[in-house]
Amino acid sequence: MTRRRFAPPPKENDIFGAWVPLVALTASKTKPLPFARHDPLTTRLERAYTDMATADTPALSSWRDLTDMQNLLQSLVEKEWATDEAGDIDGAKAALLQAAEAFEQHGKLRLTGPSLAQLRNCLDQYTELTRQISEHSYWQAVKHTQHRAASIRRGRIRPGDQVVSL
Repeated sequence: MTRRRFAPPPKENDIFGAWVPLVALTASKTKPLPFARHDPLTTRLERAYTDMATADTPALSSWRDLTDMQNLLQSLVEKEWATDEAGDIDGAKAALLQAAEAFEQHGKLRLTGPSLAQLRNCLDQYTELTRQISEHSYWQAVKHTQHRAASIRRGRIRPGDQVVSL
């Protein structure tokens, strides 16, 4: 008699990759995120931004990557490891919501010039912060972000949370 084996549900392909608790435990609390980890993330986000800004029909994966970046920045602010005096994170959130609404109405992700500027500011802030915070802090923020997303999927929506699924 053979047993049926069930595969775990596939993980969503977010910008963070597989979060391994051992990586977070062994991560340096004083050194920044290694270049080998930082550079591919920044490159992926730059490509997503360029796709949103210039492509005739931007890919949904570009929108998801930029949303992951915005959520991570929001987690860094919640953890008080970063500040957002200029409101770039909220501006990027509004821009991404605008793109989602355009997709639902017209079938294409579209952004205005000011919205692209807000996303650019948010991307620059992400790049600067990931070069400054410790590797341990980065992984803790990733853990916090993924926990927040999981709680939203379970129906625990906090004030200010926006739920969009594309």
